[in-house]
Amino acid sequence: TSTNTTTTTTTTTMTTTTTPTTTTTTTPTTTTTTTKTTTTTSAGSGPAELKNDEMCGITGGQAECYFDCDITSSVQGSGQLIKDLTCLQDCFSSQESVTDYCITSLLNDVISKGVCNLTDEFGYNPGPGIYKPLVACGMAIVASPWGFNQTVVDQGTCSKKTENLLLKKKCRKEIMEEQGFIQNTLLQLIQNSCNHNVSEYYVDFMQGNLPSGRKKRDAESLNSEEAQLHSRVKRLAPAQVIYGSDGIRTKLEF
Repeated sequence: TSTNTTTTTTTTTMTTTTTPTTTTTTTPTTTTTTTKTTTTTSAGSGPAELKNDEMCGITGGQAECYFDCDITSSVQGSGQLIKDLTCLQDCFSSQESVTDYCITSLLNDVISKGVCNLTDEFGYNPGPGIYKPLVACGMAIVASPWGFNQTVVDQGTCSKKTENLLLKKKCRKEIMEEQGFIQNTLLQLIQNSCNHNVSEYYVDFMQGNLPSGRKKRDAESLNSEEAQLHSRVKRLAPAQVIYGSDGIRTKLEF
């Protein structure tokens, strides 16, 4: 008896299928906000550092000719005056054909010769007292409009040429259009250096333009606006003074 033994070997093949798994890793994003804090130091807690900007003071304009002048106040000089007259010489023309040459001529006379010594017998000098030298000028006694005699300058330090120029209306216009402290300086020089007729020419003009110095007119013939133009009217900057009837107003070069 043959026994056939069949061994069946069953081979089981196990196939492992690996499915790739995709893992997504999310990295948290951190947003950092930086806040800049400016601390202001008060006056009592320590000194603060100040720095000029590189464009500080640069405006594109130009300096006025009188910026280098020494301005002083004088009660006897009726307000502000320029003490160093040489600083004004570059403000006016040196050419005789130009209208404001009359001012140059006045300045040249006073700078080179001085002003008149107006000290009276009581030791009082009505001049501003800031210009040198004081010169003994030729004086005269004339009758004043108020009924008494007064001592005036007959021959001062102003040359005849300067006085003739100052008596022209165009020159008067130039002087009256200057800013207050320059105008006052020039008028003081005229009063203390030139013949009294030249001085009175300017004094009469200013007094005649004061509201109290105007002649009375028929109120119905002039409206208020026209009447205002014929009086000396003060204005805020830029126009300090206006003499409407003569077309004169403060002239500013800017």
